[in-house]
Amino acid sequence: MKDFELLPRTNDLVFKKIFGDYKNTNILKDFLDSVLDLNKEDYEIIEILDPHSKIEFIDDKECVIDVKIRTKTGKIIDIEMQVKSSPIMRHRIVYYLSSMIYEQVKITEKFG
Repeated sequence: MKDFELLPRTNDLVFKKIFGDYKNTNILKDFLDSVLDLNKEDYEIIEILDPHSKIEFIDDKECVIDVKIRTKTGKIIDIEMQVKSSPIMRHRIVYYLSSMIYEQVKITEKFG
């Protein structure tokens, strides 16, 4: 039998497989319970969403977040794993957040 080293759970692909797979929603719920200050019933039912941003124009920048979910009450949550410090992380977070807001605003909605 070959010796092998397991990839850490903080590896991007491993993290997405653990927390972004509908078969592991119980693990995801436990994770959310330990890191978020949400009412437990809010993530009693969670839906794992497509993590890719919607592209409308050929020159739009696509963003792919690690795990994107919708809670029972309709909250959309972006779950990201970041191990190393990055000077552009703040910009990425703002871009991801603005993309998620843009996708959720309906044409008939008013701001404010």
